[in-house]
Amino acid sequence: MSEDERRTAMIERRSHKRFKVVITALVLLYLMALALDLYPGLRGGSGWDWAYGLPDQAAPVILLAVLLLVYAVGALRLRGRVRPALVWAVIGGTVLAFAVVNVSPRGDAFFHLFTRTVSPVQTGASTVAVRYLAEDGLYESLGRWTAIMRESRERNLIHFTTSPPGQPLIHHMLAGPLDIPIIDFATEAPSMALRALQCSDPQVMDYTRGEILSAGLIAYLMPLLAALTAVPLYLIVRDLDGESRTALQVAQWWPLIPAPLLFAPVWNTLYPLLISMAFYFLLRALQRRCLRYAFFSGLVMSVTTFLNFAVLPALLLFGLFTLGYWAIVTRRGGRPPSFWWTVVNGVWFAVGLVTVWVLYDFVSGLNALDVWRVTLESH
Repeated sequence: MSEDERRTAMIERRSHKRFKVVITALVLLYLMALALDLYPGLRGGSGWDWAYGLPDQAAPVILLAVLLLVYAVGALRLRGRVRPALVWAVIGGTVLAFAVVNVSPRGDAFFHLFTRTVSPVQTGASTVAVRYLAEDGLYESLGRWTAIMRESRERNLIHFTTSPPGQPLIHHMLAGPLDIPIIDFATEAPSMALRALQCSDPQVMDYTRGEILSAGLIAYLMPLLAALTAVPLYLIVRDLDGESRTALQVAQWWPLIPAPLLFAPVWNTLYPLLISMAFYFLLRALQRRCLRYAFFSGLVMSVTTFLNFAVLPALLLFGLFTLGYWAIVTRRGGRPPSFWWTVVNGVWFAVGLVTVWVLYDFVSGLNALDVWRVTLESH
């Protein structure tokens, strides 16, 4: 390495250190403002204010603090070892989500995760799957989904006044195989354990064995799925920055982000994983100039939009990134592609994006615009 290269590398290291100091200082200032309630808008607004209070018991808080320390020590010891560090990040994110939920009143993470999943208000997907898809029939419910969205307002299924049928469809598809009598020997004990968590709710008690097990599976697997976001984050940063060390640091921070921990097991905690996967495929399409990856990126976003329209702003970011990549990065090479290269990428992405919705239209007779119009009535 020449003297100029050493000097450049040193300047870059110092710049990275200063950047980390600035980011750390900003985060600490934000946390202080949040803790002291210096600006009430940070804790919510427009009718979404949440009460903050001290936990009922100290033991769950101490357990959470110990687990945070264990995760931090493990992450430091695994620096530079990509696979073990990523596995540790996924395990850490999963365990920490359970520990955070465990701080809730009653201090039982398994109770709270399951209760939130079967709640008509907090999530609602399980309720919709049982009340409509199971009782009225799958194809009939999919065909009248826009009517179900309007009825959800009256039944206080608030999240499904604006949502496509993807979430309850997954509940329903999981419940079917779990209701097969031949596996009763394996499903009876866990289903009875889940019923004990909601024995005072007659509606949940009416669930079939498969329906209650599907709710339990989603409740307890959602923290793991949210934690898996660390993997595509690592891949994205590695391919963008070219350094495994920086990428690994980003991935190891993911389990410490409060939102996925606080909101487990709602479906919103799954969307970062899906969007990160879609962005990684898009990045591969741009870097390798391979249209197959553009299609895969659109396909993942097709599944994601079928779960919830809240992810739609990501499409704008994907488009802006594609244009920025073409305008800045590709022009550093000797023969940059023409603007039509971005258009072709967009077309293949769009083909993937409409795939799930075309299948839904074929089955139900409704399309994305039909569902979107009803969404706008309530949002």
